[in-house]
Formats: sequence, structure tokens, C-alpha cells
Amino acid sequence: MSSISSDHDQQPLPKRTRKTRAVVVCARCKAVKTKCDLQRPCGNCVKAKVGHKCSYGEEEPTTSTAESASPPSANAPITPITPILSTSDANKVASRLAILESRFTKLEEWIAGHALSHEYSSNSTPSVQLDKVTKWRLLLSNLPSQNIARRLMKRYFLADTLFRYSHEPSMMNHFEKYYPTNGKIVSLEHAAFFASISMAMMIGTHIAQHAESDNAILCTMKSPSKRHPETQYYHLLASLLNAQRTLHDPLSSAAVEWSEMGKVFHIGILLGYHRDPSEMEAHISPFWTEMRRRLWWQLRTGEQILAQRLHLPDVLPKASVRKPSLIPDKELSQSALYTGWASEWSFVECKISQVELISQINLIRSTSQTSIDGVALFQINQIVSQFDTVVPLHLRFEVVTSARASNTFEPDLDQPPWVLAQACTVHIGVSGAILAAYQPFWSLPTDIPGNAALISDAFERSVAASQRLIISSELFVWHTTIRWPEGRALFSWNMGMRIFLAGMTLALSAIQNGPTHHAWKTNMNYLTSAIGLMQALVNQRPRLNDGSRNDGSADQKGLGILRQLYRCATSAESANQNDDLPATFSDECDPYTYFKIPSPTHQQEIQGLTANSPAALSEGEIRRNFTLDDLETLLNEIYGSVNV
Repeated sequence: MSSISSDHDQQPLPKRTRKTRAVVVCARCKAVKTKCDLQRPCGNCVKAKVGHKCSYGEEEPTTSTAESASPPSANAPITPITPILSTSDANKVASRLAILESRFTKLEEWIAGHALSHEYSSNSTPSVQLDKVTKWRLLLSNLPSQNIARRLMKRYFLADTLFRYSHEPSMMNHFEKYYPTNGKIVSLEHAAFFASISMAMMIGTHIAQHAESDNAILCTMKSPSKRHPETQYYHLLASLLNAQRTLHDPLSSAAVEWSEMGKVFHIGILLGYHRDPSEMEAHISPFWTEMRRRLWWQLRTGEQILAQRLHLPDVLPKASVRKPSLIPDKELSQSALYTGWASEWSFVECKISQVELISQINLIRSTSQTSIDGVALFQINQIVSQFDTVVPLHLRFEVVTSARASNTFEPDLDQPPWVLAQACTVHIGVSGAILAAYQPFWSLPTDIPGNAALISDAFERSVAASQRLIISSELFVWHTTIRWPEGRALFSWNMGMRIFLAGMTLALSAIQNGPTHHAWKTNMNYLTSAIGLMQALVNQRPRLNDGSRNDGSADQKGLGILRQLYRCATSAESANQNDDLPATFSDECDPYTYFKIPSPTHQQEIQGLTANSPAALSEGEIRRNFTLDDLETLLNEIYGSVNV
């Protein structure tokens, strides 16, 4: 018994183990003794900005020193090394592991990115450029074929007719030049242009889906094979009538009308109605030429009315379309035999343009009165050369010369009667303006070097203008007397002065050149015509109250002078004639202005007049000494200052 009890006493007592508790707070919350929300990281650590240091370290089991020092006995029961965790503990461990792996992954990405940026900063241009080129080629490869893109671009430009955001010719030139076809390499610098055409093609796609019919009509009219003036005219007319229908709508407003008319305006511009048919490459018959002009001016008038109502500026471009003719509809025929009549408006516009040129000449003369030199002559020559450019085709001088060349003095049969009278009136005015422009150069002193050349040039141009004036005046008088008496309304009040100036110029040229000169006979023929015209003017003068003629009129005196000059030029014995050149006409009145010509009243004025005037010359002296100064003085004495 004792032995058993002794053995029992000798057995070691079972070891007392201490249970480990689950961690309920993080290390920082445990240290500062605050309540932890057990988040990973917890809220307290996040607020303290030490979330990366938030940890939940497990407590190690505490054992006695003896137990730790003494090795376990051989008979001690074997316990598992891996602790047995509950389900909640396992979830916490897995969550912790996932957080650590996420942080590790982010750390790797940050390190890799930092290393790459450091590498690119040293030498990154080739790789970046290669990436851009690759993307650029990929974008170009996604573009549609050139035919599809071209069709979409055309549809876009039709829609852009109203707004005019783009310029079709230049944009299509770039399109044909740079669009990638057959492996064409396109530089990256054209990216902005391809972005523009991509947006345009998107708009063209939208238009193709929603407005196919309208654009099909415009495409048809723009195609070279369908550019018939009738089709274009009626399409534009239909658009205009649709806009006019809006005007009659009581619910419509001026803004709506402006929008509708804007579409019509730009359709007209798209079809080229802002250009005169005579300037177009395609030949258009006179009938459709007139109809196009009518429709354009209707559009322009409507635009001006709406712009005034809305207080807006004029938006239509400056057009070169002539105004339509004042022709009744019953006389405007679509027949192939119809050739069209001249426009009444062209005559008025031509006269306005000539007045502008004459104003420029008068400005040069007023600024050059003290010094008439070669510069002034050059400027006047430049302006004179523009007179014929402002004359329309049906009023050109060739119309006058061709009618004069015929024996019957008849114009073309397809022309109305007023065309020839208008043409004559135009060139009478042009010739008179040229004569008045060069007259100041006749009085230049010949003793100054260089003046002789100026006088010769001005006088030669004056002789040519005089011949032109006589031709136009002769045909005008005949035409208004025989064929169109109503044309006398175009008769100018200073016709006599113009004919007298032209006749004096031709007579002076014949006297200076002599009968041996090649142009002497031509000038004498024109001088004979001038005398006949002056006689016609004298005969047409209104009679005085008592029925007698005013034989002392300026035209009558001018007629006498021209006859004396004719005799001086044709006969060397003209100096023996009994008729003397009138010495003074101070008691006469100007038949056009009815102002009395002033006469000298005292000796000083008489001396001044006789010192500068060759009025007292006899016919013999005229033949021997007649100069340009004499011509100008005689003209001023009879008609006063020349204002053609």
C-alpha cells in the first residue's frame, strides 16, 4: 500500500494552461485605452492618419519560467502546434490577408510606374511617337472609302448652303489631295482637317437619312448633265413661292419669313443666279436670260424689304446681274427666233458710270489748274480709256458705225427703235467729255520744254473725239428725224456747243496740216458734216414771239465761223473774201442759259480782252496765224465756259 501511495504521490500534477483571448482592439487603441471599432484600419487610426500602422497583434501565451526552462517530459500528451481557430477568427485572418495582398499589389504597381516614368524621362520620345503613329494609322483605317466619303461631303455642302460655315472648293481640294487611298501616307499634321471632314460626313449621313428627296433635287440640278435653265428656274421659283406663302400666313412673323427667304437666297446663290447670264460659260437663250434676271432682282428686292423690317444689314453678296428689261410679257417669247431686246436700265447705268468718270476728270482739272503737266495728262488718259468699258455691248460705238455704214442708216432689225438713239446719245456725251478734258492742254505755252509733246498728244486725241462726236451726232439727228421722232427728248441742250467745238478742232487740224496731208480730206468731210449739223440746229430753233428767227443766236454765230474756217482751209484766196470774222458778241444772250454775255465797260477790260483774244483777226490772218489759243477764245466768246 505504501508503495502504491508513494507512486501516486510521485506522479506530476497536470499542467495548468492559460486560454488565449481573441484580440478585441488594435495595438494603438489598446495603448491609448480607447474603444476600437475593430475595422481594418479602425476609425481612430484613420482619424489620426496612421491607418497604415493599425495592427491587431495576437497575444503570446505566458508560461512560467520553470515550464519554459524544463523540457517537456516524454510522457506528456502531444498537443497540436497550429491553434484551433473559430469561424469568426478565420474570417478575420482571411480579411487581413486580403488587405495585405492588396497593399502589396498597389506597392508593386507604384514601384513599376515610378521606374517607367524615370526611364521615359531619360529617353521616351521614340516609344511615345511610335504609339501616336500607330493610333493615327488605326484611325485612318477606320475611315470609309473615298467614294462614300465624297458623297457624304457633297450632301453636307448642300446642307451648308444656308449657313456657309465652310468653303467647298478649298475643302474638297484638300479632300482629294490628302484622303488616304491605295496606301497613301498622310502626315499627322492633317489631323485637324480629318476631324473636320469626319464631322461633315456625320452631318452628311444624318442628311442622307432625313432629307433625301430635297438633296436629290439639288444634286440633280448641280450635275453637269442636268443644268438646264428651265429646271433651275422653276425650282428656285417654287422655293420663292413657298416663302411667299409664308408671308400670307397670319401666324407668321418677320423672323420666320427671314429664315424662309434665307433658304431661297442661298439656293439662288448655289445655282449661280447672282451672276449675270452673259458671264456664264454655258450659253443661255435670251428668254431664260431675261427670266433669270427677273427672278434674281425679285429675290434681292424681297431681301432688302425684310432686312429693313428687321433692321438688319444687307446679307446678299454684291452681284453683277443687270436689271431686267422693261418688256411686256406678251413681247417676251420663248421662241428660238427671239433674240432679246436691250435693257432700258443699261442706258441709265451707263450714263451714271460716265458721270462718275467725268467727275474724276473735273477733279484732276481743278487740282491741276496752276500746273497742267504730263502727270495730269497721263491721269486723264487713264480715265478716258475707261469710258468704253462702262458701255454695254448693245450701245458700243460699233453699233453706230455699222448703222452709218449702211445706205439706209438702219440699225439691226431685231433691235427696238430706241437702241440706236441711246447709243448715239452715249457717244455724243463721251466725245464731248473727252474734248472738254483735253481742251486745257491747248493753251500751254510752247516755249517751255516738253509742252509741245503734251499739246500734240492732247490735240490728236481731241481730233479723234471730234470725229466720233460728228458721226454720232449726224446719225442721231437723222434717226430722230426719220425713224424715231420721240427720241428728240434725248436731245442735249448743249448740242450746238459740242458740235461747234468738234468742228473748230477739225478745221484747225485741216488748216495746220494743209491739203497735202493724208488726213486733210477726212477732216474736211467731218467739218462739212459739222456745218450741216449746225445748220440743222439753227433751223430747229424755236421762233420768237413775232414769228421771226433769232438769227443772232450762238448757234447761228458758230455756224458762220465754221463756214469761214472751211473756206480758209479749202482755198488760199479765202483771205480776199469780204466776210469778216465777228469781232465781239458782247450784246448777245446765251440761247441755252439765257444769260447775257458780259461786255467790257472800261478801257482796262477792253485792253485785257484784246490782249488775250484774237477776235479781231481777219480771215486772212486766220489762215496764216490761227492757233489753238484762237480756237479756245472763239469758243469762250460764243458759248462761254465749256462744261460738256
